[in-house]
Amino acid sequence: MVKNIIKVSILFVYGVFVLIHCFFYQTKLHIYLSSQMFLAQAIAFEILIASFILVFALLDLWKRKRNDKQLSWKEQWYPLSYLVFSLCLIFFSQSYQRSAITQEDVKSLKIVELNAENTLNQDAVREIFVNFQADIIVLPEFAGKTKGADPKQRIIELLQKSGINEFDYHFFVSDETGGNIAPVSVLIKKSLGEYRVRPLKRQTCFGTIYLQAVKEDAPDIIGLHTCPPLPLIMDLWREDLEYVVDLMTKEKNAIVLGDFNANLRHGALNQITTHFDGLSTLLFYQRGTWGFMLPKVFRTSIDHVFLPKDQYVVKQAMIRQFEGPDHAGIFLEVVRLL
Repeated sequence: MVKNIIKVSILFVYGVFVLIHCFFYQTKLHIYLSSQMFLAQAIAFEILIASFILVFALLDLWKRKRNDKQLSWKEQWYPLSYLVFSLCLIFFSQSYQRSAITQEDVKSLKIVELNAENTLNQDAVREIFVNFQADIIVLPEFAGKTKGADPKQRIIELLQKSGINEFDYHFFVSDETGGNIAPVSVLIKKSLGEYRVRPLKRQTCFGTIYLQAVKEDAPDIIGLHTCPPLPLIMDLWREDLEYVVDLMTKEKNAIVLGDFNANLRHGALNQITTHFDGLSTLLFYQRGTWGFMLPKVFRTSIDHVFLPKDQYVVKQAMIRQFEGPDHAGIFLEVVRLL
């Protein structure tokens, strides 16, 4: 009797959380729960966890059916419930945005975000600057060859080795934030016009830079790198996410991108209403940017390119993994609506 009560209670908790997580994620309860220790880490790999539970539910169904072939569906409600809730978590825990541009002749903007982990190599440089011909490149965690060295000189050397004219790009870097994490570096094609650094009252833990376009038809850019949700710094992580959402709410026309160390169902990110994630045009198993040791379907999407709603549509979105960084890069081609 006690065992059955415990089993039903666990199923009830799992089911209620899945429903809240998938369909009521903007509620205060979910925002609170999704930013708490252990649950936050579990949500990062929700597809992996749901898949494990799904497999166990299928095995349980198979075992029950093998032992009693006359067993009715009603008598298998327990594993069936886990099966349904897990499928719900896999397919409905992500937001989707339909891509509306298919023409080849429209003017587009090409954007790349890659947490370089200070290991950017020539293959990545050629893919970003030569093959993809990116207009805006944001590189969280990219610095000079030695601590305190200018990242600009390092990127110039990489561009020159690939035969790329470094004078075609503006180069910016966020202020140092201390510790061993490199700042956020940003490159913007000069064809987009001049950009100015706009001062911010604060930064996220590992760097934030606001670049304001001089030309009206060029986008403002906010590049950033937030604190990770580690045991001793969970409060800093939550504060970073709240700050980022507040910044997006105030700067509705800026493209905001970087390493957020959170997916769209974590904490304050559930409250985003002014922007949409460019990766939301991809299916859930195509979006993972971190956890390269796992199959692509189980990786977590913690890097984002947030585009202002009703101002941009995504023409193409891709994920690219390079040797060195433990994050995959986001490659987006977007079109600005008139």
